[in-house]
Amino acid sequence: MNFRITGCGSNSFGRYLATLGLALVLPVNAAAQENSEREALKVCADGNNMPYSNKDKEGFENKIAELFGDHLGVPVEYTFFPQRMGFIRNTLKAEVGIEDYKCDLVMGVPEKFDIASPTDPYYRTTYVLAYVKGRGFDEVEKAEDVVNLPEEKKEKLRFGLFDRGPAQLWLHENDLMEYGIPYRSQPGDTRTTIGDMMDRLIEDEVNMTIIYGPFAGWWAKKTDDVDIKVIPLMNEPDNPSMRFEFNMSMAVRYGDDEWKQQVNDFIHSHKDEIHEILDEYNIPTLPMDQEI
Repeated sequence: MNFRITGCGSNSFGRYLATLGLALVLPVNAAAQENSEREALKVCADGNNMPYSNKDKEGFENKIAELFGDHLGVPVEYTFFPQRMGFIRNTLKAEVGIEDYKCDLVMGVPEKFDIASPTDPYYRTTYVLAYVKGRGFDEVEKAEDVVNLPEEKKEKLRFGLFDRGPAQLWLHENDLMEYGIPYRSQPGDTRTTIGDMMDRLIEDEVNMTIIYGPFAGWWAKKTDDVDIKVIPLMNEPDNPSMRFEFNMSMAVRYGDDEWKQQVNDFIHSHKDEIHEILDEYNIPTLPMDQEI
């Protein structure tokens, strides 16, 4: 920004006025930007990924977004895109016009997420072992019980697992890979979700699976015709590559530091309400590594 000062007898005084003018103008502009009212909470979400979110706004992330919108006093608006490769590029980072974006907040990412700027974590969850009770494996109360099954029972295992995540590694390290039935986590059909594995379990296409806890917990709660056993899996201190537990955060764009602080303030001030929503959806949660 250039200033031309005329009518001053001293060049140094002119430079002083120019500097003063710059000092006055910049804080006013910054303050105007900081205090500009947000007209809506614009959320980036998957429209078909229960129990997290869907277009009918039935997921627990939808409910937490509503809570945040109420806190801000604004409506919640969505940009939906399948939460797979390209999600952040087509939502959070997708520009609309000048200095505007399709949406400003992703409701759930791992704490160490690096494609966008993660907030403070607001819950910790884990992968689980799941099976339907009454189908021959009711003695399994922990993961080690599967490893110690008699050979005749192991031969009956049909272990549903995805091409990503810790299930393959766990089966491999426990000499159970021969009982695995692999599925693609991101097939071409975007209507297919990770949660479909729970339908396969209920329908007895597979009889055991390791799956991310929110899917199993929600399916176990909403399914009345079968009893689904859900066993949380813990990290193994002696085997850091076998990681099951994750702190979950929200995410904003890099550089949106003031907005990120607003989100963090909401997370801290509404901790109890957020966890009530998680409990309502039967999301398995663990104590945080650090208190939020």
